Amino acid sequence: MPTLMEARVARARKIPYKETRLASAASDFYLLEALANIEGVAKAKPKLAALESKLAKEFSDYLDIAIGGELRYAQSMLGDAVPNELAPYFKEVQTYCGDRGTAWLIWGVIRRKLGSRALELAELTFEQPGWRSSFGGYPWAGITRVLRSYLEGRINDRIFVDRCWSLQHNSGCALNKLYTVHDLAEVLEAHGNDNYPILVRNASAEVRSIWETHRRQKRRAIWLDHDPAWLGICAWEPELAPTGTWL
Repeated sequence: MPTLMEARVARARKIPYKETRLASAASDFYLLEALANIEGVAKAKPKLAALESKLAKEFSDYLDIAIGGELRYAQSMLGDAVPNELAPYFKEVQTYCGDRGTAWLIWGVIRRKLGSRALELAELTFEQPGWRSSFGGYPWAGITRVLRSYLEGRINDRIFVDRCWSLQHNSGCALNKLYTVHDLAEVLEAHGNDNYPILVRNASAEVRSIWETHRRQKRRAIWLDHDPAWLGICAWEPELAPTGTWL
């Protein structure tokens, strides 16, 4: 549960974390991708494009503030090894007791002042030796690198979103600073194993309907493309499967 300050920063950045159930969004993403790119369902293509664009914007804004929040531990662990260019950030964080929500707010000011250079400095800072295992370090350097790759145009919306689902920090999913990550791990494992029933179960009603409609049409086409004598059904009952159940 985010603090009051964290919620205020999230609202200011227009991050709709309350409306985004990650397990459902990931299921929609991978089902629409399969429908659009493997099954060739025309209806799925614009929906996939809209979803990946929305999530890419949302996740890039979220990762940006999350990186700024984690960076607040750097000076206490690395001492003089932190970049001089980030001195105003560390000074303000220390002045306001270093809570995460305040660090998010201060980081936004630094990002507006330094632009992409702030993320570059954050990545270099996370790569420094001296971080304790529970904070910062290489996991956050990797998270920052993915965000920079996206913001600098080296990866597109779809690849960025795909990577975001599985990003991990020191103690879990990188998206868990604001979002509820319940069932997300199950969905990602199901995607890796092509376990579509689990994806369908977690998907939104709209995407689930598109998937089920396509599946029924595909199964019906299989029966209609064969001589009923081979399938054991009557020619005048194309929708009746050999088991006697409707497709």
